[in-house]
Amino acid sequence: MKIRWKTFNRSLHKWLSILIGLQVLFWFLSGFVMTMLHIDDVHGDHLVKQPEAQNFSLKGLAPLSRLPFVDPVSSVRMAHREGQPIYLVSTGKESKAFDATTGTVLAPLSGADAVKIAHRLLAQPASPRTVTLLTAPTREYRAETPVWKLDYAEPENFSLYISPLTGQVRAVRNLRWRVFDFFWMLHIMDYSERENFNTPWIRALAGLALVLTATGFFLAWQGVRRKKRTA
Repeated sequence: MKIRWKTFNRSLHKWLSILIGLQVLFWFLSGFVMTMLHIDDVHGDHLVKQPEAQNFSLKGLAPLSRLPFVDPVSSVRMAHREGQPIYLVSTGKESKAFDATTGTVLAPLSGADAVKIAHRLLAQPASPRTVTLLTAPTREYRAETPVWKLDYAEPENFSLYISPLTGQVRAVRNLRWRVFDFFWMLHIMDYSERENFNTPWIRALAGLALVLTATGFFLAWQGVRRKKRTA
């Protein structure tokens, strides 16, 4: 059967225009929504007090050679835990906290400890509905685990993530963050991890946009030829 290229190109151009136009609409809509949300509110900075800067002296600290390492160490850094200096040691398999003054290993903070820390850090008093120890990253929290997740209903529906090693707040997730994250997903077309700018979806759309442009030029060229014949 002979293909009628003029009709085929017109139909292809029309459907590609609709398909790509929808994604362009999503780009403009998601960009508009994200610009309307203040980034500090998205991060939940208004829900948690800013921690005070803490300094510590290097004098009197235990040398790293005294720490009871077993596996090969990949990184060592200093931090604070409840105002005390600690060593954070990572072996690639796990991370442990050591008292920086004695060199002894510190047990991870319990859920009750995390609630007490959160009570001091929250801008408004609140009690968590649930306290959960996450051992693997989730869609809302993609950083290092294990981590304590504290879910609150008030003052707004939000979750607080606290490190069991340091007691520091690792992340805050509230409704505005979830809205931002959803539209960010639409914007970059990464519907799973929401971090990849080179997904097959956006590559396919780029290829279809080239086809749309080519069919548009073809239809325009046909229109010019038709006008010349009727002139």
